[in-house]
Amino acid sequence: MTSIFLLPPPHMKVVVRVRPMIPSEAKKGSTCCVKVVRASSCKPHQVQVDDHLFDVDLVYDERLNQRDLFHKEFANLIPTVFDGTNVTVFASGASGSGKTHTMEGTAKNPGVVPRTMQKVFQFGQQQVATYRVEMSFVEIHNDKVMDFLAATTTKLHQDELSLSTSASGRVVVDGLITRRIASFADFEALYERACKFRRKGAATYHAKSSRSHSLLHVRVESRGFDGLVRVGHLHLIDLAGHDDICPTVQESASMMLDMQPLDESPVARLLADSVAHSSIAVMMCTISPASVVVKDTLEALQCAAKQRHVVVASPTAAPKEGIKHLLTMAVDFEKRGKARPALALYRQATLLLDTPNEKLQARMQALAAAMSTPESEVDGAKRPLHATVQRILEEDILHTFNHGSMAALMALQSIGEKKAAKIIKGRENRVHFTSIRDLMNVGMGEKQVVRFQQLNVAARLSSL
Repeated sequence: MTSIFLLPPPHMKVVVRVRPMIPSEAKKGSTCCVKVVRASSCKPHQVQVDDHLFDVDLVYDERLNQRDLFHKEFANLIPTVFDGTNVTVFASGASGSGKTHTMEGTAKNPGVVPRTMQKVFQFGQQQVATYRVEMSFVEIHNDKVMDFLAATTTKLHQDELSLSTSASGRVVVDGLITRRIASFADFEALYERACKFRRKGAATYHAKSSRSHSLLHVRVESRGFDGLVRVGHLHLIDLAGHDDICPTVQESASMMLDMQPLDESPVARLLADSVAHSSIAVMMCTISPASVVVKDTLEALQCAAKQRHVVVASPTAAPKEGIKHLLTMAVDFEKRGKARPALALYRQATLLLDTPNEKLQARMQALAAAMSTPESEVDGAKRPLHATVQRILEEDILHTFNHGSMAALMALQSIGEKKAAKIIKGRENRVHFTSIRDLMNVGMGEKQVVRFQQLNVAARLSSL
């Protein structure tokens, strides 16, 4: 069983979109070199190019349109931003692979960015008491940072902006303009003007390929009907296209993976900073199926597969609140006579403290000494399980639902071969379990779900 204290941290989600083959590729005698391998119970989605296999989170072929892509992958991110979560979405791929089409789209067939912003305003009007949206928008070309919002109606402002690091460690664009936008029409006017100024040029297989990076930052502050104010940030990034895969993508990946500033270019610094401070990060990798550009496709997928190992920030409470939760859980376990997990939680709490706490150190020493006696491993008086502990235990079970093998699912109480097969089939149909009650979607009755929850939470607790 996976330890509840060692669950794998959330990673960057990598989505691959295969565009249709274009006439110029067909005229060159190109054939399709890309094959989509759907996920199964024992392996993730894969993209096969010739003899090479790449693990990714999801793959969409040329049949998926702009609207369906948005609703499948991005529409559900909007409520999380209003809930105070930071989200980063960036598109990567070789020139002409459909990257900018996916992000910008056209007036008649809008892409991820305009559809996302339209959804932001729809959600704000319907789901919260009040809200405020602000945006900034920069272009990076030849390592020069320019402000799209400083542009006039006829030309892009040419003054180069510099980057600095704030006291909190964030990368900041000095002198960047931030504007409040009250409606989607406000956003659309600014965005369309900026897109006209974005530098484009001919690439090997594309007459108008983006030659610059665009980074849109949206800040959403909202007051819910519960009276609480929340602030979330949304980063929508379209990386430049090149005849070969953009090297800054690979350098950014290396920097994020190795935690070393291997590249001081502005786009690498800003991309790494936005991902490092986001709880949700999605990479949209666009590729061509044509054999004539197989080299570009392989390099794009190699970069995408590497990004899956990038760990994103956990959407947990603030550090002080996190320490409080750890200590509450530790005390709860200690009172139940569970010395080992209590000591582990106390140790985790000490790692988050700015200065050593003598009382906590003494408590840990006493607990460690008590563990040498058999009585320390005997359950204490029966008490209701603390809500935080219950939630952590249930998250461990949900992790098995969403990622466990057939054997791991059947190891759960009340889950036999048929129910395990239904859960796996649901996952293959992109069902994601967010609550134990979601078992009702695979044939369990309400009483069965309650019994399942009781049995499996108890089993997890007894295994600590």
